Amino acid sequence: MKKLYAASIIFGVAPLIFGIFVFALWYFTRADVLIMAGVFTIIGGLVSVLIAAICLIVYLWHQLRNGIAGKILLKRGVLTAIIIIANFPIGYFCSNAALNIITQYVLTIENKSTSVITGATIMAPGISKQFESIKPNEKIVLKLNFKGDGILEFEVKQGATDFGGVIEPYVTGSLGGATTLIFENDGQYKIVQDESVKTKGTFSRTLFYEAPIGVVTEISVVNSGSNGTYDIAISGYKNKHNKNIGQTNIVDFNTRQLKRVKEYRYPGRSSFTSNKHLSKKVHDKNPEILDVYEPIKTDWPSDDYYLANCRNNNFTGTGICVVNHQGNVFALHYLKKSIFVLQGTPVKFAEDREPYLAVLANYSLQSDKATLCIFSPEGNLVYEELLYETEGILAVKAKSSKTEILLVGNSDGQDKGLVYEYRLDID
Repeated sequence: MKKLYAASIIFGVAPLIFGIFVFALWYFTRADVLIMAGVFTIIGGLVSVLIAAICLIVYLWHQLRNGIAGKILLKRGVLTAIIIIANFPIGYFCSNAALNIITQYVLTIENKSTSVITGATIMAPGISKQFESIKPNEKIVLKLNFKGDGILEFEVKQGATDFGGVIEPYVTGSLGGATTLIFENDGQYKIVQDESVKTKGTFSRTLFYEAPIGVVTEISVVNSGSNGTYDIAISGYKNKHNKNIGQTNIVDFNTRQLKRVKEYRYPGRSSFTSNKHLSKKVHDKNPEILDVYEPIKTDWPSDDYYLANCRNNNFTGTGICVVNHQGNVFALHYLKKSIFVLQGTPVKFAEDREPYLAVLANYSLQSDKATLCIFSPEGNLVYEELLYETEGILAVKAKSSKTEILLVGNSDGQDKGLVYEYRLDID
């Protein structure tokens, strides 16, 4: 019977010691393999605790049946029970602490400019942190736990310049991360993730027009005049909850004034179908890409390339890819959600550079979100932002310039359609 008592202690203490050891080792190393070790420790610990409890119960029952009782037996029973029960609060503490660390987003803010940053605001789902000032060479570390999903962005004032930008286009309470936001002189900033610059430069987004429609589905140029003037047609669902009735607002591009409104029956949307011929060619040269859906001709970077939605079995979402009929892939970026509708347009952001490609990836009908991605002339992703559901995107010539601006639809999440004007300062 002493063996049963010894077994109850061994099986009760073992998961405690091993679990604390795994947690401590993971805490200081952050090794991914130790996360799985922790999961198996929990499973093995439950089995071990069950065995310890059975051994203790059998031991106590046998001792009492043989008339062996007293303070020693009581002490042994209570001590072993405490050891067994202690596995649960300690296990909960370790797993909960690990979960909080894993889902925690660490944002480091560095002011490497020669001027003071004032009125800094960090905004994210359930979070709004403000700082009166960030002095030159000052570093601030924020540990954020998001409530829900959305955009992580900032607004600051540097001298007489007000500017802001998107730090992370999609954040959620179930995923952590680490990012460094570095402010430089003259309104320049860069965002560093995993030791690589993700976004660099000053991104400017200003409100172009606000329309009484639920979802912006199309933006187009109408009524072009001989003197270079034209109107912008902003179309969409009249109500986001009733997608049968559409409304178009005709707006003067220069004055931003509404000229007229018309309603129509909205035709609806169709889903993607696989292009098997192109899928095979792309898959032969890029084995990780399994399917290519509904290629759209965008003439970027040249007239033999197409914008398409592609799927990879090793990724939970779908991807934006630019391919040609020979199966060559010029640009590729995977998103964390499934794409339902894809729209794209080249944008001449700078006179001395080839056009960029702006892409709107609208998600499934069950989602009210979309993502704006901007690719450089070399095919690299240089900007990404999470928006509300929209299919409206248009590149239009800027006034008195050989460059273009980008108009993109958005909303307030209710029944107010928004169109933003995007400009990108090129370093």
